Amino acid sequence: MKENNGHAARRALSRRVGIVLVSFAVLLAILLAVKSHVRHKKPFSLSTRPHQPSRWGTRGRGGSMAYLSEAEVLEDILLAKLHLVDIRVEDADALQKASKASVTADSNTSYDHESATPYAGITGFFCTLDWSVHKLDPASTPMFRDLTAKSASCDGPRKMDLGKVVQAARERDSDINPRRVSSVHVLNLAAVVFHESRCGSTLVANILAGMNPAAHRVYSESPPPLHALKTVCGEDYSHCAKTISARILRDVVYLMSRSNDLKETRVFFKVQSLGSRNIEVFQQAFPATPWLFVYRDPVEILMSQLANGPRNANCVRPQRLHTQPTSVHRVWQHRGSSATTNLKTLSPEEYCAVHLATITETAVEQLQYGSQLQGVPINYASLKPMLLK
Repeated sequence: MKENNGHAARRALSRRVGIVLVSFAVLLAILLAVKSHVRHKKPFSLSTRPHQPSRWGTRGRGGSMAYLSEAEVLEDILLAKLHLVDIRVEDADALQKASKASVTADSNTSYDHESATPYAGITGFFCTLDWSVHKLDPASTPMFRDLTAKSASCDGPRKMDLGKVVQAARERDSDINPRRVSSVHVLNLAAVVFHESRCGSTLVANILAGMNPAAHRVYSESPPPLHALKTVCGEDYSHCAKTISARILRDVVYLMSRSNDLKETRVFFKVQSLGSRNIEVFQQAFPATPWLFVYRDPVEILMSQLANGPRNANCVRPQRLHTQPTSVHRVWQHRGSSATTNLKTLSPEEYCAVHLATITETAVEQLQYGSQLQGVPINYASLKPMLLK
């Protein structure tokens, strides 16, 4: 199993650095600029991860928004007072039917892909996020779940049909009416952060937020993008096509990028580590958007993952599933291992190594052979020296 620890992938990443040297230099300049901007502020810390209790137990009940009608909720969404915080497939049959219809429409040159919504059966959950909490001190709410825990109305988010909301929002944003004064605008998607986990990605997200708190909005591992990338259409896109997944991703990012704060200009997303397996779909959705891949010595990642015991390690949890992820099977067999091996018999260390390899190898492939050369690999070991210069 030593060949599954990612060392070969790291060598490939090193070769890739030369290709993206110019982009990396730009990132270095940004990181160094942070030093002067936040010198007198509370320093960021990877270890500052407060464990907040889940506030999603009343999901869908409405909480303080329960008295609002559906029309009023939609209007608050269009005014960017309510934010998209989660999505869920509630009608799989409708989703598959719409997906098939969209595939047929792809051959029609008159089909307007941006105005039409090629999916159905997906529900969005909306509440008001208190962005001031995150902007004041990113390290106090480093993860999206921490932000929702400190946002009162997220006790009971409202449910709305995602496709209908997206269509209404696009119609509102395209309606140029000089008589209507509105502060609602769509933020520029500046960059997306992918990572291996336990590798400094939270530090990177906090840096992006701290560079210019008033102008930057940073989503750190929020559910909608990950669900759009892998959950909605299935790991192997058996429920709907990759093109549908890419469209859903564009739509959720669009909704999450709408703001009524005129000081905000840019939005960043840090995607959960599992989302790194779907970088190809992200690039299909946003071919011109820069993205980072934060990585670290695999031994250090494994030690961090398993520090609190194998049963508590995120990388080992899929091993308990009845059906193992296809990506895990694929990496296991690619390394020359027997296809008949029961992955449940692997040791936690072995399984965690295979899990990590599925993430790293996908990122390396996209860095080297992706359709767009927008990716930049970032080594965890280089973060601190850059900040201390």
